[in-house]
Amino acid sequence: MAVYRQIQITFWQDKFILSLTPEEKFFYLYLLTNSKTKQSGVYELPIKIIEIETGYNRETVTKLIQRFIEHEKINFDWENEEICLLNWLKHNPYDGNRNIKKCIENELKSVKNPGLIPNDSPLKPLISPLQGGSQKEKEKEKEKEKKQKEKKEGGALSFPEILFSDFCLAYKLSRGYEFTTVNTGKETKAIGQLLSVLKKKFPDFDSEQMRDAFKGLFLQSLSVTDKWYYENISPSFIANNISKIETKIRGNNANSLDSVGQTFADAFTSGN
Repeated sequence: MAVYRQIQITFWQDKFILSLTPEEKFFYLYLLTNSKTKQSGVYELPIKIIEIETGYNRETVTKLIQRFIEHEKINFDWENEEICLLNWLKHNPYDGNRNIKKCIENELKSVKNPGLIPNDSPLKPLISPLQGGSQKEKEKEKEKEKKQKEKKEGGALSFPEILFSDFCLAYKLSRGYEFTTVNTGKETKAIGQLLSVLKKKFPDFDSEQMRDAFKGLFLQSLSVTDKWYYENISPSFIANNISKIETKIRGNNANSLDSVGQTFADAFTSGN
């Protein structure tokens, strides 16, 4: 990795850059020049490192990453904490230089999620013979295409998927920005586990009552102000910490559990 990064002087006149807030300009410049950057523009960038190097808290870092995802300037894998700068090679071409090409190929070998790299990226031909063609990835891609095809053909969302959509909506209303995950299957599976518990406790509930109970749980879980819970809240986090979250809800708002939230909390009391 080079000990410096070059930024063209035209950077500051770029239409996109001119449209950014001062905070966004600083953050984008940070993404281009930070201590973890690599020749390929694809690198591991832990959220904790961003917090330390920029001085921003986790909530601000998350918001800024999400903004640049929406601007289509980066792809970010939240699980592996990897980033792909989508225009990196446009401004840092290797121009047939064999040494730089070899360096990029070696860097791409360590990429955990090749899916971060768009199909039309100049990097794709370099990564495909290394990782992109792996059998495991092909199987994942086929499964993804199959699910998309089923939805297009009129296949309805499963109930856990509907509940996950409810969580995403509650999250956006609570935080002001979209909930992001690279593993939707993990989140819907966690909701399915919570659903099984609720069905056993309240077998006479219809789908609307179930949905209302989950909405109550989601809204009240999102209202917990404890820093660790606030930063990591997700359906899978709720499923893994349901008893602690229920205690937090009761502790923070002892008299404010609504009826559906109380119903859900009752399903996880000791002895259930």
